[in-house]
Amino acid sequence: MLIVIALAFVALGMAAKFQRLGGGTSATTASSAYVLPKGAQIVEMRSEPKRLILRLKRTQGEEIDIIDTQDGHLVARIQ
Repeated sequence: MLIVIALAFVALGMAAKFQRLGGGTSATTASSAYVLPKGAQIVEMRSEPKRLILRLKRTQGEEIDIIDTQDGHLVARIQ
């Protein structure tokens, strides 16, 4: 009887862990992930700790985008 109860707790723990991994993270990551602006070309790319720095050429001029490498969101855009 104790083995059945222990297995039930293990199954519940695994289900909770999988819900946390797949539940909210995919929606927030997809909506906050960096997308290269339309028509932009990457001129230069540098990597710093926890940051990716892109120098872009666009029709409006050049800009620098700084991206967080932990979750892919845009930290800063300098035009």
